Amino acid sequence: MLDRLFSPRSIAVIGASKTVGKVGYLTLSNLVQSGFQGPIVPVNSAGGELLGLPVYKHLADYPDAIDLVVIAVPAEMVPAAASEAVAKKAGAVVVVASGFKEAGPEGRALEDELIAICRRGGVRLLGPNCLGVINTAIRMNASFSRRIPQAGSMAIFSQSGALCTAMMDIADERELGVSKAISIGNKADITEVDVLEALAEDEDTRVIVGYLEDISDGDRFVKAAEAASNRKPVVILKAGTTTAGSRAAANHTGVLVGKDTAYGAAFKRAGICRADTFDALFDSATALALQPTPKGDRVLIITNSGGSGTISADAVEKAGLNVATLGEELARQLRRALPAAAFIDNPIDISAAAEPRHYAAAIDIAAAEGSFDAVLIVLAPQYMTEPAATVRAIVAHLDENMPVLAAFLGGGDIMPSRQELAAAGLPFYDSPERAVTALKAMYEYGVWQRRPARQVVRFPVNRRRVERIIYRR
Repeated sequence: MLDRLFSPRSIAVIGASKTVGKVGYLTLSNLVQSGFQGPIVPVNSAGGELLGLPVYKHLADYPDAIDLVVIAVPAEMVPAAASEAVAKKAGAVVVVASGFKEAGPEGRALEDELIAICRRGGVRLLGPNCLGVINTAIRMNASFSRRIPQAGSMAIFSQSGALCTAMMDIADERELGVSKAISIGNKADITEVDVLEALAEDEDTRVIVGYLEDISDGDRFVKAAEAASNRKPVVILKAGTTTAGSRAAANHTGVLVGKDTAYGAAFKRAGICRADTFDALFDSATALALQPTPKGDRVLIITNSGGSGTISADAVEKAGLNVATLGEELARQLRRALPAAAFIDNPIDISAAAEPRHYAAAIDIAAAEGSFDAVLIVLAPQYMTEPAATVRAIVAHLDENMPVLAAFLGGGDIMPSRQELAAAGLPFYDSPERAVTALKAMYEYGVWQRRPARQVVRFPVNRRRVERIIYRR
């Protein structure tokens, strides 16, 4: 697979620079600061010392084996550097420079030369035109990202280096943490298919999140994505779906974007949770990472405001989910447990008098009764609202078999600390609509997981008659 890319024992940086701010300096500095335990080998024709490490004038001067080579030199110098990596029998190279196929015919020719060098030497190539690769499990940041993400269980891959950085920022902000981050850039060799195959087997990854502008090999992608989705959720934002977006993608990574309907069909067959927006990408991934998938489409809405309950009911029904009616026994139990002013229907409006214990009681009763598949909690600012205490009460009564998502309306005053929410495993959103979008992704993934086994039916065929018909035409 890609062991020498994701888990190298030694790393060289060709083009390591003493100039702070240059890619060669940032990459080497990140490797040192992230605490990578294997040998780190800076290479620069000037020699000397950098960040406490001896600098080799040529990669061949380093006496021991090298698994991964990060090439941080201008595009025109990359083929020579790649040849050094091949001669050293490296397992993989990362090329961060731009100026290849996305830059026009000359850049395309340069990329073809780079591909040929790596293929002849049996070296896997990540990039060019990429950010690099990160594996938090082994404390390896072989990228020029200014952020070293906290360790976690979410794997990120992206065709855009800038969006890869943004995705790591959001994962950190939501206290999710990152297992691996891979910027695939121009995909000259290693593509989204290779990455999906590797991440499907990765024990450190629970959810895979990706950004793509095109797909290199449709058949292989569907097979790899389906195999990955069978093991863990895969959430992808596919961009370049409009004429303007397709043109921007071609300028960005030199790709030609195909028909969006074909991508939609491929994603659905493979079990991919397709995000339509950047917000939805992480909204869905967060829910899938923290909560079980629902067993059906019946959603119970619990709120402390009639208006927020109405908005939530609209969002659920528009998403194709079911705002199911309360049964008589469930309604009777809820009336006993909730304030006299509560409106007992779906949505359940606990009223402005809602206390943390009332939310907890409603969740317990619904989970025990079993007529709902998911719970949406919507908390609006009221004079008696206790956000932090309410969250603690909800979290203490989460059911491992039924997903619970929360929407907190009203800004910072009503939003408990993100760290507290994430640590508790409660997905939270700033609107019911965003929470419902995530819940729909969870539901569709659960339906896909429970799909019947695909059966191939073979029919007897008279091959000679078929051939005669074909030849006749």
